[in-house]
Amino acid sequence: MSSEDVEEARQLLLRYAGAERAMPTCDELRQFLKASREARIRNPEDIANYGSLALRHYKSQLAEEELWLLHEQVGIALMECGALQQALPLVKAVLLKFPGSIRARRLQGMYYQAAGKPAQAQQLYEELLSEQPHNDVIPKQLVVLHREAGALSEAISVLVTYLQHYSNDREAWEELADCYLEAGMYRQAAFALEEVLTMGVLAPLTLIKYGDTLASIGGAAQLRTARAYYAKALQVSGGRSVRALYGLIAVANQLPDKDAGAAGSAAQELPSAAAEALVAQYSRDAPDKLPLVKQALARYL
Repeated sequence: MSSEDVEEARQLLLRYAGAERAMPTCDELRQFLKASREARIRNPEDIANYGSLALRHYKSQLAEEELWLLHEQVGIALMECGALQQALPLVKAVLLKFPGSIRARRLQGMYYQAAGKPAQAQQLYEELLSEQPHNDVIPKQLVVLHREAGALSEAISVLVTYLQHYSNDREAWEELADCYLEAGMYRQAAFALEEVLTMGVLAPLTLIKYGDTLASIGGAAQLRTARAYYAKALQVSGGRSVRALYGLIAVANQLPDKDAGAAGSAAQELPSAAAEALVAQYSRDAPDKLPLVKQALARYL
């Protein structure tokens, strides 16, 4: 399932908006909720709304496995919406049905987090990890807990240990990079982002983040590499990434390029070309901001 499948299923449900008596069918609700689960789309308001509807009106029509998947999915969505009173019966039902399950106890930990009981959540997660040291879900929940508390060193420690066993987890490397950046540990962040890039991820935001990180480290070699990644981000975005354009200009301002030959000439032309592209984009999309952009560019060029 993809985000397009989720949106298609959602549009079917929106036909019932404002209708006084009509209600989505069980299959229509199931399709939307299943697509959201499989595509891992975070849309807590819709999931809480439509999932609660499915559990309230079509519970008897749901297969056993799907019924408990919905309890978990809707419970998490309700917690994310701050509807703890509505989420609690679902959490209790899952715990009663699966009392020894790691997944059910993780749901309990998430409820503790949402209810403002981080110490209880942390104790529960650490107990679960002691039972299953190589569990691939609980560490991520523990990282969320530590980051919410501003405990970056603890979050980094959990991620580093986790990645020793799951080194191909791209999302974990990205989160580790974010933790390092938040802690001002730019060289470590660059290493984590390099791991992401070696997995073939060429999303413009990742390329720009790596360029930003190298630019923060500084030094001629790092700045030249940053320039290359900004240029790549610009290429991947079809020339429309404003952040990549600004990055090219900022790096050029820090790095008076003395390279000889055609490559050096092209590098020197990049800032001017980037500035022209920025002016063109703002002229088209936000003309009211164009004077401010030109004023900012004048300081660099």
